[in-house]
Amino acid sequence: MKKHIKGDRHIDKHIDRHIDKHIDRHIDKHIDRHIDRYIHIFTDRRIDWRIDRHIFFVLKPICKKWGAPSFKHA
Repeated sequence: MKKHIKGDRHIDKHIDRHIDKHIDRHIDKHIDRHIDRYIHIFTDRRIDWRIDRHIFFVLKPICKKWGAPSFKHA
């Protein structure tokens, strides 16, 4: 196991950024897979509350980011 040296914080930041990129890409892929089925969420204010929980939690922050209809009752 490598000792934690002073310069490592910079490396950590770099790794974090790299991981973030991968996570974004993964989420994009994940959304693409489901977006057609759930596209009305972005366009219709009467949201289908029977929506699959996992998808709901994936879409929620993205909807917020895009200023889509709010999930007030979530």
